[in-house]
Amino acid sequence: MLFVGTGPASLAGAVRLASLALETGVEISVAVIEKAAHPGAHSLSGAVLDPRALALLFPDYRKQEFPLEQEEVRDAFYYLPPAAPFARRLSRPPFKAGTATLSAFPR
Repeated sequence: MLFVGTGPASLAGAVRLASLALETGVEISVAVIEKAAHPGAHSLSGAVLDPRALALLFPDYRKQEFPLEQEEVRDAFYYLPPAAPFARRLSRPPFKAGTATLSAFPR
């Protein structure tokens, strides 16, 4: 099975398919291809992830070296207009404790 692109859906699909094949004893080849220089090169750095889906795919992700920068404890969003020397705080979207900030760059 070939997955094109290293976006979240392709990676999750590839990991889940490979896991199911191992669990059921089915022999299958799984490949992921990416046109960028490395996985995540087209992703935004600083993305926020609710780790429930990650825990379903990788139950021991906290023990592995996943590129989770930090667990979120608070958040703030600012608009930095080019002509103004100061930041203006925007209205805050819903915050969920336990989410994690992701890095788009490999370690």
